[in-house]
Amino acid sequence: MPGRCSTGNTSILFRIKAATTEGYDGAVFDGRFVYFVPYHIAASAFHGRILRYDAQGVFTNSASWTAFDTGNTTGLQTQGYVGAVSDGRYIYFALYNTGNGFSGNVLRFDARLPRAIPPTVTGGSNL
Repeated sequence: MPGRCSTGNTSILFRIKAATTEGYDGAVFDGRFVYFVPYHIAASAFHGRILRYDAQGVFTNSASWTAFDTGNTTGLQTQGYVGAVSDGRYIYFALYNTGNGFSGNVLRFDARLPRAIPPTVTGGSNL
């Protein structure tokens, strides 16, 4: 099932790089990009596919959207987030449940490095 994003009276269906983009819980803005926080799909399967919108692009243009899977960053099971915050440089994604239990892992992304993803995604602390 493709993802669905709605704004006002506009609804957009999209698939990015063959990744299903659905099941998000919140978003965070870094000054240019909006990062949608992955949670779980309708079947309650937790996932780590971060969806990113370039606010300098056209909302209905697929080139303004990218997705990347952080589900196994640096060997950690990083799926099922419940929120994210930005300090102006880093975006911190807070994990909730990986599908195998609750997690205290934190995923940190350096938004100031080149905009290529995922090389700037790092597995954070195992709190």
